[in-house]
Amino acid sequence: MLKAKKKIKKKELKKDPFFEKIDESFRFYKKNQQVIIISLLIIILMILIGWYYFNSQNKKNEEAAGQFGIAQFYLSGQQYENATKKFEEVNELYSDTKYGNLTLYYLGYINYNQNKFEKAIEYFNDYLDKSCDDNVINGAAYNGLAKIYEDKAEFLKAGINYKSAYETTPLEFKKIEYAFQSIDCLIKAKEYGKADKLITKVENNHELNDLQSDKIKSFRIILGLKNN
Repeated sequence: MLKAKKKIKKKELKKDPFFEKIDESFRFYKKNQQVIIISLLIIILMILIGWYYFNSQNKKNEEAAGQFGIAQFYLSGQQYENATKKFEEVNELYSDTKYGNLTLYYLGYINYNQNKFEKAIEYFNDYLDKSCDDNVINGAAYNGLAKIYEDKAEFLKAGINYKSAYETTPLEFKKIEYAFQSIDCLIKAKEYGKADKLITKVENNHELNDLQSDKIKSFRIILGLKNN
């Protein structure tokens, strides 16, 4: 014969760990209801702001890319005045985008080609200060600075910037080119120790063709004569 199920009393329900946890959570919610609701609203607001910012940035990047392309078109046709105006416009309107930052490098490049060296130095340094993640352009910016200092016969500054270009660019053929230019300028600056260290670094870290190996040998001969 089946026994009748024992009726669970209210007191026993409260002693059950599961129900005690629910009861505790409910009491906590009632006590902190206002704080919880405000916190949830803040989280939702932050998500909405993030979503809006992300979409806004994407739109700005697309607009900046289009305007940047027009500036590059002018530059490719050596229309420096039109290119400068358009790059400056992109920088002003989209300074917080990748293309806004890139305009600084190209403005430096244009000024260099027009022999406006001080302005070019300013733009190249402004670009490098942005710490952009395009190391091909970063290397080119250091190279631009180095060329200006070399033209001004400031060989130590030139050598240092060519070395920075060498260490920054991911392009192997550019690395060797920048390294040789750096060594040449360091020798002209009478920084023979720095030049020797860079020669050793190039020898140890790169596979050199015959012409490049001959160039290294010629640098070694020059250093040998200078040190005697």
